[in-house]
Amino acid sequence: MGNEEHGRILSQSVGKWNQWRLEHPWIDPDLSFCVLQGKDLARADLSNCSLYCAWLENASLQDANLSGADVGGASFRGADLSRADLGGVLYLTQMQIDAAHGDEHTVLPQGLRRPEHWLTQATLERR
Repeated sequence: MGNEEHGRILSQSVGKWNQWRLEHPWIDPDLSFCVLQGKDLARADLSNCSLYCAWLENASLQDANLSGADVGGASFRGADLSRADLGGVLYLTQMQIDAAHGDEHTVLPQGLRRPEHWLTQATLERR
């Protein structure tokens, strides 16, 4: 299970979370198995976090930094990854990406491709 204190800090607000990250740069937060379904995590610094088996369905992760995070087994179904940085994410699969929403500004790790529905969605939003 994840660290309860880390989950508590994140649940307060993204602003408090990001401030805590700045004040504790030596800590790699453990949010494994956390239920973050539907949470607004836009602009959250989740870099180098363990999000192993985290429940991120329908979460807003726009502009979030997930670089270096362990997302093995995490559920991203319906999550908004628009403009998120997923570069260097560990254990991310194409299936996880395919289940999420994103855009042409979402940074993906090498070897993963932007799903066609991301491109279609971005084209429709421009009309």
